[in-house]
Amino acid sequence: MRLQTTNPAFDPWFFDQDGAGVMRMNGVITKSILCLLIVVAAGAAMWELSDLGWHMKWFTIGSMIVALIACVSISYFQRWVAPLTILYSVAKGVFLGSVSIYFKNNATELLVQAAMLTVLAFLVMFALYAFRIIKVTKLVRSIIINAAMTIFVLYFGNWLLDLFFDYSLPFITGNGWWAIGFNVVAAVVASFTLLLDFDFVERNVGVAPQIKEWNATFGLLVSILWMYWELVRLLQKLATRR
Repeated sequence: MRLQTTNPAFDPWFFDQDGAGVMRMNGVITKSILCLLIVVAAGAAMWELSDLGWHMKWFTIGSMIVALIACVSISYFQRWVAPLTILYSVAKGVFLGSVSIYFKNNATELLVQAAMLTVLAFLVMFALYAFRIIKVTKLVRSIIINAAMTIFVLYFGNWLLDLFFDYSLPFITGNGWWAIGFNVVAAVVASFTLLLDFDFVERNVGVAPQIKEWNATFGLLVSILWMYWELVRLLQKLATRR
């Protein structure tokens, strides 16, 4: 008989799972690492192309559109969740790599610092979830989702304003204290979305079909990359105020 626990930190599925054809923790971990490596490789490729004189503008715009299409498509085409997650990884890598080039001289330092902070935030959120310091109740889930959607709408609205009217909301794109505060809030919300991902994994490991490993991977990828990008922007804004 399997021993089940509501705490993923002590879940036997974290280490092994004998059931064939069901979602496994090691499958989620392997796929997540693979996708993150794809992101890094795609980002590095953008730096190489930039050194060769390629312009990054259309890479940035194109990757944003592809990533958005992949996100929407995953909701409707579950059979294609694996290739769509890979496509999303490539698109986000291209986006992050092409945009980070604009940070110029302090780009490498900012990216490394943001990566370290992302890892730290991930571990903190996992600990908060694993030891039930924060419990994912219906209320908590609703608050996190609504906060994330509000930020997404603000970002999307700002993108439309910039695209059609050449105007950007100062509290999003500026480097004033209001803009820095907005980035802090966005980074916190992004980190809290990890709680939803952990909850999804815990509820489905050993129960859901194996294809759900890709859904879990996609969710983790979205949260991690969003948090990373907010930290990059935050550090970049703080650097410009020195």
